Amino acid sequence: MKHNAKALGLLAVMMVLTLAFPICLANSSAVAAQDPTVDVDGVWGIPDQGTDGQGASCDRWATGPGNSPSAISDTDPGIQNQATNDENQIRYGAQDVNDNPPPSLPFADQSGFGFDGLDGASMPTDGTVFKLGTFIHYNGTVNIDVAYNPLANVGLTITLSGSVNAVLECTITLDETVNDDVPCKYPDAPNDPPCGDRVTVASQPLQTTIIEIEGKQYTLEIVGFADCNVPGTPTKIFYTQEKAANKACLYARLVELRTDL
Repeated sequence: MKHNAKALGLLAVMMVLTLAFPICLANSSAVAAQDPTVDVDGVWGIPDQGTDGQGASCDRWATGPGNSPSAISDTDPGIQNQATNDENQIRYGAQDVNDNPPPSLPFADQSGFGFDGLDGASMPTDGTVFKLGTFIHYNGTVNIDVAYNPLANVGLTITLSGSVNAVLECTITLDETVNDDVPCKYPDAPNDPPCGDRVTVASQPLQTTIIEIEGKQYTLEIVGFADCNVPGTPTKIFYTQEKAANKACLYARLVELRTDL
């Protein structure tokens, strides 16, 4: 049988390319940059309301899940540092505001906030939003009158540790509405009844977190609240239902600092 020399040469070239191609693919994927991964933890500060900035009436701090935290303190926010990567909480609410001082409601009956940071959070460098953790508004019934300080503004210090280390400061604001308003203050809230409340989040003024990743600089920005599984477009406002533990996730993003402008 005769063999065409040109055909044999072409076949040899094709075999070489076929063998080399998967090797090229393997090498290119091996050097692809990976997004940083961090563990997230959040700690609540002292609410800034009150005549002397003393906080909300009967406020207290806790670490641990839901209504069964592992540690509670009426005076020391540092109790939240007793356990890392756990839900941290601030609660408030008095039994009778006419007493002086008013006695606290049982912890499980109080209103307030919780934040449970995410372990192993991936931080995309392409500007895609990523999850920081779960925010909870424990929206219970509280007693409010002229002499009573409801929870309004409280700082949340979010610490990221792992591939990068950073601290992000934000403020969570609660508008505690009157339950039986007619009409309810916020038409978009779950008013079924009683009337729902509004929670907002904002980065603290003049506070910018800058992170360096593989020689590039990024700002870390709070984007807002959204569903934990299907985030859609996060917003800075979260409307919450009365007498419920309302959950949403808090999202952020990395924004590259341009040096060519």
